[in-house]
Amino acid sequence: MILCWPGQPVLAKHAYYFAAELFLVGLLMVSTVRFPSFKKKSQSPRAAMGLKVAFVGILCLMIIFRQYFFIGFFIVYILSGILLNLAWSLGWRGVEPPHAPEETDSGTVG
Repeated sequence: MILCWPGQPVLAKHAYYFAAELFLVGLLMVSTVRFPSFKKKSQSPRAAMGLKVAFVGILCLMIIFRQYFFIGFFIVYILSGILLNLAWSLGWRGVEPPHAPEETDSGTVG
């Protein structure tokens, strides 16, 4: 948000939108909504090539839409995570959901 609009909000409603966005993102941070992990390396050469093409495409979009890229990217990322959680709850397994962190015997997550 700061990269897109570095100055003070012109209208009061813009300040309220910004506060609401921060509140919603904060709620997602402490919620049980899971997002897919991109840490696993793909076994398929076709998937690896698709990932490389997507990375180059995202890099090009970042160069073209400098100021507004990140806001759009993260809106798409958050909405896709919410939609994936909804699909997983309805039984869809096209993309495996991430595993919950395992608890150790002492009760800590690790």
